[in-house]
Amino acid sequence: MNGLPTFPAGRTSRRSGTHERRDPPKATTVLQVSSNCESAVADTNFRSMWRFREQAMIENYWQSRRWWVDRSAIDYPSNPSLEFVVRSVLADRAAECDRRLHDLSERSDLNWETVERIARFNQIVPPVYKGIAATCPDRVPKEVLSALRGRYRTNAVRNRYLVGELLEILEQFESRGIRAIPYKGAVLARAVYDDLDRRTFVDADLLVAKEDLAEAASTLTELGYRWFDAADERQPPLGPVIGGPLVPPLTDEWKFDGGDAVVEVGWQLHRPSAPIDLPFDDLWERSVSTSLSGDDVPSLSPIDRLLVLAHHGSRHQWARLKWICDFAEAVRAEDRLPWHAVVKRAKAAGIERRLRIALGLSMVLFDCPKRPVARRIAVDDDRAVALVGKILDRYWTDPLGDPGAAATYLFDVCSTDSIDDALVAATGLLRPTLAEYRRVPLPRTLYPLYYLVRPLRLLGREITSTSEHR
Repeated sequence: MNGLPTFPAGRTSRRSGTHERRDPPKATTVLQVSSNCESAVADTNFRSMWRFREQAMIENYWQSRRWWVDRSAIDYPSNPSLEFVVRSVLADRAAECDRRLHDLSERSDLNWETVERIARFNQIVPPVYKGIAATCPDRVPKEVLSALRGRYRTNAVRNRYLVGELLEILEQFESRGIRAIPYKGAVLARAVYDDLDRRTFVDADLLVAKEDLAEAASTLTELGYRWFDAADERQPPLGPVIGGPLVPPLTDEWKFDGGDAVVEVGWQLHRPSAPIDLPFDDLWERSVSTSLSGDDVPSLSPIDRLLVLAHHGSRHQWARLKWICDFAEAVRAEDRLPWHAVVKRAKAAGIERRLRIALGLSMVLFDCPKRPVARRIAVDDDRAVALVGKILDRYWTDPLGDPGAAATYLFDVCSTDSIDDALVAATGLLRPTLAEYRRVPLPRTLYPLYYLVRPLRLLGREITSTSEHR
């Protein structure tokens, strides 16, 4: 939207301590923003809509903060295929999205094959199909609609099978006194979507107490699951989990393959490149029950769920729309969250900035949260706003691409809350991992040798990658 006014960033003089800025136009209320946005939908592309919202929010919050990041001059290209996918997810919640879908379907530059590929690549086929089926099935080519319908039904069947597997595992864990919290997959679909068919998941992610990890692994093997990598069986699982002299744990989770189901069992959410302080015992103490096929299973509390989703998405630089959608649905499911308490816990866990990034992405793409207090949290951190912009730029230029290892590594460092955490994230690349253990299994006393094995492995991988692209 080229006609938008530009509001220059306020600048604070280090010498005088005074704050100089141009007076912005009259502040716009949040309700006015929503009304204006709805009326502007017909003649603006989706990227311009975000610019309009953000500029209005800058006006609204100017008196309470310094806005150093000026994104108003950035020109966003139109991407009707991506916009169609995103608005399909929202189609059953916003009438303006329904109208916009009809307008987009008539555009000559809308590529229906790309629409299907974006939905599939970003793992949001179920909500996209349901949105299309509820609003404009007659406007979508039959072959595209048929492909989406087929994937939707296949996903629904697989989800119900995975629910049965999860319930059996939890029953066996409980009988052996193993505390376990399923925190994604089926439990997340039920807790925040209230519809198992609306979310894609292909595995079960379980958090267990560190002291129960060996027993959990033994239980899974008795149930017919096998180690995902045969090298994992060469030593008792607590070896790589505990680490060795001068070496932190090589892994914090184990993966098991059941043929039609994959189970990941971890004992912490912390990663060397993505620090987070949410100990299992605290998560267990605050856990709640979620009904799954008539059985009550433990799940994360609403606040912990938000933090875990924000952390998980940031770990992968929000490379899939599914993760942003998960976070937005988690916010929408808990309409009256105490946001000051959410920020306080995020700050204590060391992921306050990652929470703000998650809020910014869900607000821009999926119009959630609605409450002004939550929207203000999303824009109160300049670096978070800048990182949100980088992620959105990637989606609009290449919605079918991954950010790459280097970009993810840089994002890990920039999205931390403190210099200490940034240093931890920056040095995470040098720390030995399970990949080195699998390549060269060593006894724990020799784990320091992995500091030599890791650079050699990374160098070999780089040489192989370079030769393949010649």
